[in-house]
Amino acid sequence: MDTTPLQDALSALSTAESSLEKLRKGCCDPDRVPCIADLDGILDETRTMLGRVESDPHAAEVVVTALGDVGAQLGKLQVTCCTPKRIPLYARLLEDLTKVQLGVAAATGTGH
Repeated sequence: MDTTPLQDALSALSTAESSLEKLRKGCCDPDRVPCIADLDGILDETRTMLGRVESDPHAAEVVVTALGDVGAQLGKLQVTCCTPKRIPLYARLLEDLTKVQLGVAAATGTGH
């Protein structure tokens, strides 16, 4: 069964949310946990906006901007992480965020 680009984007977002939860639960630095929780909230909002992409042309732009913000924060968290064991989790998260962005681009005809 074929899926649409937005279905693929939602699937990738679900995977990213799951990875973010693992990251939050495994973090040993309590000062970092609120930042990770903030990212979870942004991904929740991103999910809502993904549902509006087909009916609201502005929604795609909001999603891509949010993904960029989350990616920037993840990059900062990754390079300041105290253990190399979590590096694959960060990489997977960034890859899934990219899949979301590519799905939005394909759904809106803005991809290359």
